[in-house]
Amino acid sequence: MYFIETEKEIVISMKNTLMKRMLLKLWVSMLCFQTLSAQAGVNTVRDTVSTTDPHQLVEISGLIRDASTGKELFGAIIQNSDKSISTIADEKGHFVLRIPRNLTQLVVSAPDFTTVQVAIRGNSHLEVALYPKLPAFTIPSSLTADAQIQSLNAADIRVVTRSGTPGIGAAMFIRGYNSLYAGAQPLVVVDGIIMDNQYNRSSIHDGYLFNPLSAISVEDIESIQVLKEGAALYGSKGANGVVMISTKRGQSQVTKIAFSATTAYNEQPATLPLLKADQYRVYVSDLLKTEMTDPGQLASLPYLNNNSSYYDYARYHNQNDWSKNVYRNSLTHLYDINVSGGDNIALYNLSLGYAEAGSTMKENKFSRFNARFNSDINLTDRIRFSFDIAYSQTDRKLNDDGLSEEPGKVITSPGILAAIKAPFLIPYEHSTSGTITSELSDADIFGLANPLSVVEKGLGSSSQSFFTLSVRPSYSISKSLQLKASMNYSLNSLYEKYYRPDAGVPQVFLPEYDGFSTSFVQGQNARQVSVTANIYSEWVKRMKMQQLTLQGGFRFLNDQYQGEYGSGHNTPTDLNPNLSASLLYRKTLGYDDRWRTISWYVNTEYALLEKYFLSASLSVDASSRYGRDAGMLQMAGVPWGVYPSANAGWLVSSESFMKNADWITRLMLRGGMALTGNDNIPIGSAITYFSSIRYINQYTGIDLVNIGNTRLKPESTYKLTGGVDVGLFNNRLEMSVDVYRHTTDDLLALKHFHYSSGMNSYWENGGKMQNTGAELTINAKAVVVNHFQWEIGASIARYTNTILELPGDAYTTPVYGGEVQTKVGQAAGVFWGFKTDGVFATDQEARQANLSVKDPTGVGTIPFTAGDIRFIDANNDDIIDENDKTIIGDPNPAFTGALFTRMVYKRFSLNALFNYSYGNDVYNYFRSQLESGSTLYNQSSAMQNRWVNEGQQTQLPKSSFNDVMGNSRFSDRWIEDGSYFRLKTLALSYDFPVNSMFINGIGLWISATNLWTLTRYLGVDPEFSVSNSVLYQGIDAGWLAQGRSYHLGVKLNL
Repeated sequence: MYFIETEKEIVISMKNTLMKRMLLKLWVSMLCFQTLSAQAGVNTVRDTVSTTDPHQLVEISGLIRDASTGKELFGAIIQNSDKSISTIADEKGHFVLRIPRNLTQLVVSAPDFTTVQVAIRGNSHLEVALYPKLPAFTIPSSLTADAQIQSLNAADIRVVTRSGTPGIGAAMFIRGYNSLYAGAQPLVVVDGIIMDNQYNRSSIHDGYLFNPLSAISVEDIESIQVLKEGAALYGSKGANGVVMISTKRGQSQVTKIAFSATTAYNEQPATLPLLKADQYRVYVSDLLKTEMTDPGQLASLPYLNNNSSYYDYARYHNQNDWSKNVYRNSLTHLYDINVSGGDNIALYNLSLGYAEAGSTMKENKFSRFNARFNSDINLTDRIRFSFDIAYSQTDRKLNDDGLSEEPGKVITSPGILAAIKAPFLIPYEHSTSGTITSELSDADIFGLANPLSVVEKGLGSSSQSFFTLSVRPSYSISKSLQLKASMNYSLNSLYEKYYRPDAGVPQVFLPEYDGFSTSFVQGQNARQVSVTANIYSEWVKRMKMQQLTLQGGFRFLNDQYQGEYGSGHNTPTDLNPNLSASLLYRKTLGYDDRWRTISWYVNTEYALLEKYFLSASLSVDASSRYGRDAGMLQMAGVPWGVYPSANAGWLVSSESFMKNADWITRLMLRGGMALTGNDNIPIGSAITYFSSIRYINQYTGIDLVNIGNTRLKPESTYKLTGGVDVGLFNNRLEMSVDVYRHTTDDLLALKHFHYSSGMNSYWENGGKMQNTGAELTINAKAVVVNHFQWEIGASIARYTNTILELPGDAYTTPVYGGEVQTKVGQAAGVFWGFKTDGVFATDQEARQANLSVKDPTGVGTIPFTAGDIRFIDANNDDIIDENDKTIIGDPNPAFTGALFTRMVYKRFSLNALFNYSYGNDVYNYFRSQLESGSTLYNQSSAMQNRWVNEGQQTQLPKSSFNDVMGNSRFSDRWIEDGSYFRLKTLALSYDFPVNSMFINGIGLWISATNLWTLTRYLGVDPEFSVSNSVLYQGIDAGWLAQGRSYHLGVKLNL
């Protein structure tokens, strides 16, 4: 039997079994001594235990096995949690150890095996099976951290990919929505640095949202942790939870070099089935018949003239799939190199990476260069120093994407134009002889741009650089007390440019200037400087079977966001798409936002007998965003928010009464409460200020733009949580269950002034909202046999959102031609519109219903007739109007979650990740434009089943130009079930057994993403998010859909 005293953890990992065994024996002979008798049970113990009354020590023995083979495990380390008592298992897997009588658990570890905590429960003999350690699952060739977060298989965070644009990121929500207007997405902390998510910053490109996480290479990430219950330490910034990302650091003095390269083939996404040229011609003819009663007038229209001798016949008689002109298959390339090492003074980690991802939309691309250097330096035995520096440069080529929410705006999204453009047109001009030329055609007779002209002659770019510098010194006053600090500087620079060309795009009338715009150029520069400091002390006191940790400090955040915007119209030529003084209708804007936050905080953790755990924290925050009369704690004439929290845990499995429940390996009960805040109040909302204004492009003046509310304060969220963690059958089955209730008070609300004030709105606090929910995560080692392991996991989460109070009456918010209602007793973001009950098949059926709409002239009504939608008359007044609106859908899902499985056979590994959402309604705004039957846009193929004859039974109404009856109005026609079940990632990898002088290992993998989706949704992709706002969730505005991607990658360890 061997016994050792360990001061530092020693890890041995070798692939050669014989060599490993020999090295372990050598290591044991050097650092351990063999007892004269196995029964003696003597082990080296530090002073804190050796001074204990010998009568308080008991002997415990045990056997350690390999769970996959059942064989005894030589060299396993058995120790208590603070490593003051240790021994290792002999060649037969046996160990004997003398421990304090009140010790409740031991920690057992071995190289290449998963570490486990074993409850003693008064037993004198333990048998432990260790499972071979499986590498953490990372999604091969993930472009940004968002996809990595989605792979956590955690029930507590919902990740919704925004679109198929490379690197655009995802909307993330932890335990539902805790705010309406102040933002509901989590705080992101990278290596202890709080990031500004910039969710309130707008891009000049339609269909694009900023994603700060795109600056981080996935290969730089060491771990990701989601904080739900410990977020109170972040005070007024922790209401929505915290995502903590740690980047790689040096772990060993051995120099290690890793290089990885990945290539991906991205398939263009599927497109909606649309009318063919002949079908579209019939549709247009039917549509215009409602406006033109003279058949000769219809026949005279050039696109309905079927005379082959007509001079423009060739222009309007083609068969074209416009999607082939704007979509493509693309490639993605990722390259990363990582170097780590050091000596007994300093450890370092250096990484370099380059990524280039082509979009499936032409002239749309993402590229990123990133560099990161992390170091940890031991200046003396007491003074340590960490120095980190990181830089990334992200460049994008962009097109406008999706439908614009702005009415009447010229459509310049190539994807939308490809769907609505007449299929009998092509992107090129015809010669006088009718042959196709290489010259791009101009805007068509319907006033729609040529999407190929937009792609080739338009311009869209976004360039963003991100630089961070972090210094973290620490000083050990004693073994128990340390002083620490973290000082950080970050610079985020942005430059965007956009150009709408003259060629191929229709002119736009500008009523504010009483003139026409033939082309349009705009650009913006922005620069954000963030300086943060966190100075704190940490005291750790270990006593007999007790541990107390106290931490207290001061946190300071200072941000400045400066930017300039300029735009102008009518460039002399498309070859010079730049801002200049020669442009017409120029506009310039500037902004200089500054805000500061100060926090004092204290945190304490107490553990008794390693089975009773208590923690408490208190954060007191002040911010420049608060109003001076916020009605909070006043100190030094400044309002402060107070945010306490407390949590408790009981490791039931360590109790002696669990002695006979061997099948329960771990049972932990948890509970807690916390008060957190959300200080994302728009800058300047608490003060009154003026701004310069330019009138008719000639006169400059000053305009009152904001009346401050000095009573503004952060939202506060009170959280109650409870949970249980269970490990069964030697942790072969693990489960975690959580329940929670979050109540948010002092909701930030946008109130409107009376129109006579000349101002639009102001912010105030008022209202209350509640989230209640439950989460379940299960992981099981289904099969563990020699050389083969199969692990499966699942998560499911449910939350219920309810608005409890509002400062006034219920109100609606316009969203993409529809409305969402905010009302007490309802969930946030519910869709508010009309309900329908089919289509009137006959005039008699319509007359019997006796429904009508008010005449647009204001005199009388117009009755519904055959072919019109049958709307539900909610108030039974026979008039279909605003009074008949009701809730028609809820974008909040009933359940969300993920499924995960991994199979490992020798050096092969097969991983699959599924994610799902069930019960969420979505508003298919894109389909509402393709099935409205009221415009000259091309329509979906479903419109072939529109009503055309008396007595026809169908669900699609007749076509009607301008839609006087409002058949295409916002109704449940456009609300669909957005549930889906998706195979998000499937990956197969192989680890080559290479161990030469220059190469220590080669890994090869192939993978696929978005391989298969089960859904009833009629759109292309059921997963999308067009905004960071809670009120805009579940809206499909036709953004670029996600397609399948196939990856091939290799990793070399040098």
